Amino acid sequence: MLILGPAGADGELVEAAATRASKAGTELVLLAVSDPERVSDIVSRVCEAGQIGSRPSGDLADTLHERQEKLLVDQSQQLVGEFQEKGLACRLEFRRGDAVAETAAVITSLTPDCVVIEQRKRSLFRLVKQDRFLDDLREKFKFTLLEV
Repeated sequence: MLILGPAGADGELVEAAATRASKAGTELVLLAVSDPERVSDIVSRVCEAGQIGSRPSGDLADTLHERQEKLLVDQSQQLVGEFQEKGLACRLEFRRGDAVAETAAVITSLTPDCVVIEQRKRSLFRLVKQDRFLDDLREKFKFTLLEV
């Protein structure tokens, strides 16, 4: 399973997930979560920095969220198509809501052998809940966590 960040995933991360799934002979599941709170946080930070004024219209966050979600879905569907063309079984799991809760729900329901995430010093998934979110899930469901 490959967890895509809010901006999708880079080539190295995608290749690592595809290689892992191909060698294991398993389906690659791409998880994309559209979390409106992420966009609200961005709008708040931009307002605090004085970039757009202290009270932007309520439509700004909705518009940004819709745009971010469309980009995420488009990139995810493109990746699925590319993998399927190469003969790799692949599908998209798209969710809306809290990124942590939705990710936990998908991992719980799919019980993957391996979860691939982008390795970043301040990655959302490594930062949430004092860096224990994925570690706790890995311990419970016994999957390999591959950070690329």
